[in-house]
Amino acid sequence: MQPVVDAMLKSAETGKRGAGKIVISRVAEAIRIATDERAEAAV
Repeated sequence: MQPVVDAMLKSAETGKRGAGKIVISRVAEAIRIATDERAEAAV
């Protein structure tokens, strides 16, 4: 995951306040509404 975060920071950094944030969190569950697939099948 760190290489992805590093790439995002490198390409998006402006040095100014208000440029945004990166938030990393775990997904508790994913559900595809159209098919009711769950977990990894829904992603």
